[in-house]
Amino acid sequence: MALSSADRRGITCLVVGGMGFSISDALTKLAMLSLPFGEVIAVRNLFTSVLFLVLLSARRELSHLKAAMTWPIAGRSLLDLGGTITFVLAISHVRLADSTAIVMSAPIFMTLLAIVVYGEKVGWHRWSAIVIGIAGVVLVTKPQPDSVSYWMLLAAVAAICSAGRDLVTRSIGAHVNSVAVAFCATALITVFGGTLSVRGDWVALDLTLFAVLAAAGACYAFGMFFLVQAFRGDISVSLVAPFRYVMLIWSIGLGFLLFDETPDFFTIVGSVIIIASGLYVLRREMVLGRRLTATAPER
Repeated sequence: MALSSADRRGITCLVVGGMGFSISDALTKLAMLSLPFGEVIAVRNLFTSVLFLVLLSARRELSHLKAAMTWPIAGRSLLDLGGTITFVLAISHVRLADSTAIVMSAPIFMTLLAIVVYGEKVGWHRWSAIVIGIAGVVLVTKPQPDSVSYWMLLAAVAAICSAGRDLVTRSIGAHVNSVAVAFCATALITVFGGTLSVRGDWVALDLTLFAVLAAAGACYAFGMFFLVQAFRGDISVSLVAPFRYVMLIWSIGLGFLLFDETPDFFTIVGSVIIIASGLYVLRREMVLGRRLTATAPER
């Protein structure tokens, strides 16, 4: 089946957007080698917030921020904050590819949360995907007691927070501006990181660290912009959505180039299982006619 121009654009935007998120993650991990946690997320997300405001202003959509001041979006922002805290702490102690692979399980956890929170009825197809997907997460976190990294478990918490965030997103009307919604989360993260920094140690930023955090914030905004663009227009979600997993390839490459990280057997096998289960869950969501929100992890 030939791809339409809209599908090709959507796939390109999703792949490019995933690259933006992965570069942002890698630069954040790099900054964590020299700076305290609160300062890193405060400065990085300050740059992202400013860029979101510039984008809204350029589109003359600043008025949309008022529509984003709702309790569902506040809850979404809190879950995004939780996901950011746990993910950044995870990547600062374990391999970038490992953390990314685990966060990619968010669609699986979203289905599980829908069962627990909303009492959603799930057939054996999705139950099987959930069990197999969680098994993939266990593999990535290492099944041997002497090699398990408890920092890696934070990546699993980040995946659960991302799943909760995407579940809440379903209740937000399509009329609410996506950039305005994302701004609320990044602004909250900036305030949280700033509060930690005021109460803790603040390290003076040299030009290099300033550039790293500025680039991390810009790449996150870049990724978010292309993520939104990927699902605009008359696209086939079943063709476009699976390309979200290309982000794992970016993370493996950046982890190797910047940190000399090489995925081990458990990471590779677990990642394949997570991706296969996630794709199956996404397919079942589309069969049931649901609006897909878990298209990419936000942090």
